[in-house]
Amino acid sequence: MYKKELSRLCHLALMILWGINIVSASPSEATIEQILASVDDALAKSSEYEQTKLNNIDALKLILKETEPNSEERYNINQALFTEYYSFVCDSALHYLENNLEVAKYIGREDLVMSTLISKAQVISKAGLFYEAMKILDKIDPKKLDKQSKTQYFNSYNSLYQFLIEYEGANNEYSIEYRALANMYKDSVLSMVEPTSFNAISIMGSRLMDDMKFNEGIRLLESHLPEYKRGTREYSILASILAFGYLRMNKQHETIYYYAQSAISDIEGVIKENMAIRALAEAVFNEGELERANKYIQKSIDDANYYTARMRKNQSALMLPIISRSFQATQEEANRQLAKFFIIIASLAVGLIVSICYIIRQLKIVKASRRIISDSKDELQELNKELTEANRAFEITNRELSEVNYIKEEYLGRFLMLCSKYISTLEQYRKMLYQQAASGKIEELHHSLKSKKIINDTLDEFYSAFDSAFLNIFPDFIERINMMLLEGGKIELRGDEKLNTELRIFALIRLGVNDSNKIANFLRCSITTIYTYRSKIKNRSALKGDFEKEIMKISSI
Repeated sequence: MYKKELSRLCHLALMILWGINIVSASPSEATIEQILASVDDALAKSSEYEQTKLNNIDALKLILKETEPNSEERYNINQALFTEYYSFVCDSALHYLENNLEVAKYIGREDLVMSTLISKAQVISKAGLFYEAMKILDKIDPKKLDKQSKTQYFNSYNSLYQFLIEYEGANNEYSIEYRALANMYKDSVLSMVEPTSFNAISIMGSRLMDDMKFNEGIRLLESHLPEYKRGTREYSILASILAFGYLRMNKQHETIYYYAQSAISDIEGVIKENMAIRALAEAVFNEGELERANKYIQKSIDDANYYTARMRKNQSALMLPIISRSFQATQEEANRQLAKFFIIIASLAVGLIVSICYIIRQLKIVKASRRIISDSKDELQELNKELTEANRAFEITNRELSEVNYIKEEYLGRFLMLCSKYISTLEQYRKMLYQQAASGKIEELHHSLKSKKIINDTLDEFYSAFDSAFLNIFPDFIERINMMLLEGGKIELRGDEKLNTELRIFALIRLGVNDSNKIANFLRCSITTIYTYRSKIKNRSALKGDFEKEIMKISSI
């Protein structure tokens, strides 16, 4: 029964892999935005891929329950579960290997014992337990292994020394010795496998890159990459080697393309023990894509924690400087925005001075007109009429200027104090982050950087100050708005709200900010949302097109 279930499960898995294997555009045809959009799309579907893998694992576990303990069938199902967990969860992969060691010893299969021990060495070397892995491999006599196990044995040694180079750093004094040993085992693998096999292609490709024969290595890898389906570890590895080659050639576009293909393959195949997404984050950071770099770094950190391997966790810690640089760039942008805000305030102040000068000039003109009127009685009536009209215009102008002056005084005082407070808050926050970084509290630093509390609190305070200032100037604004709305469409505030988003939009319009882009930026929402709110409120009013004109007629105190 379990054989039929296993066959059905494998067939289903193959169909899923065929279904999700989308043929990608070549590097020359795809723009960077298109490439990264495909990565974002894969990330959005990552939970679906993980659920599919977990369903496959659950199906295998059900089959496992029906097999007899200490049987060869039990060994095969354990091996299938180990394969599922190999690049997914380190501890679970080791669990099924330990079970298989007991089964292989019980049924007296020395060949299976050796193969399982080699697999165990591979897994614990991924976890960073290099010397424990080396002890296991040193106890195995390769002369007693068949061809397949011997290839696996040489590959394990090669991977072990590659991990040691990666862990110690390429320029470490021990890395030269590790590289020589890794090359020796690569030669051993090449002597055992077919020239067109994955082992041969990946080893030859990476060796050509190491020897700076980039064009030859790229031709080799690109000619064989289509043989593997995206979502498999083989595809991920070959694409990653290609990206590394292009990186060494300083071809940024091709580097991003192949790191993206490798990262998508890791996401679709639910490969948590990976490095492509981290390398892609560094590449897009250099392109100025700060938001995406942060998102990809977070994915890399999450994968490293999920896989629970010491080496990958240590590598993830090296990403924190990238996050710090990204945050610093964001902070600098915030400072630039603050400087723009000060410039706007200064411009408003200049405008106020110009308006006062204009009023004084107009008053002088009035005085001159009065002197002329007194010299000619015949023109008195006509001039009186003109003067009356002029006075009416001046009254309107004075009233508007007084309103503008009051609005500016109300907002200028409040927001100058608010800006000063924000600067102090930013300085305190910078000092806190510096202290956390200086004291090596990486987790706290990560938590502080991830938290949006300070942004949300600052926005709440900013909008509260805006609401209070506006309602001080236009105390009956909400009542006047509701008078223009039909029954059933009136705006009702919740709790201790002073203004909600709808009211803030029309408050900004009353203050003269009519551009939807500027309103969207001020309220930190999309321009589509602004258009939607404006349209909905107009539709709830009998005034329709004249609604916003009537808003401008709402008077201040």
